[in-house]
Amino acid sequence: MEELAPGSIIDAVVVQIEPYGAWVDHGGQRGLITIPEVSWSRIRHPGEALSVGQRVRAKVLGVAAGEFSASIRAAHPELDPWRDPESFGVGATFVGPVVLVTDYGCFVELRPDVRGLLRRERCPEGVCVGDRLRVAILSVDAVRGMIELDRLPLDAA
Repeated sequence: MEELAPGSIIDAVVVQIEPYGAWVDHGGQRGLITIPEVSWSRIRHPGEALSVGQRVRAKVLGVAAGEFSASIRAAHPELDPWRDPESFGVGATFVGPVVLVTDYGCFVELRPDVRGLLRRERCPEGVCVGDRLRVAILSVDAVRGMIELDRLPLDAA
């Protein structure tokens, strides 16, 4: 049996999907990929991105008691929507759809898998999911993947 070590890139097969992650098998060794490590996309359940029997490439994060933890995200840094953080500089403008409306504001999709928060006081009244807004970036926390937005007139240049 192959000795697994943190940092190793492995091929594994999904054997079980749970609400908290997916169990995989690599050469008879069992490992867990938790929800945040399944995909660069926001998912609520691992079944949105994985299925039993699916082969995946993952990076081993840790090994303990004969099991391991792994990350599909870490094995695919080229898919990271934040790989070019300069494109989210303060003042950059985007036109995108509202993807979520909450009590504290709405989230606008700037590019696939990157959303920014437009706080309630800046949201247009009656905004709905699917509405397109023109926004400018007010602040960015690239480490936490958080962007705060300001609304601009849709027809502004």
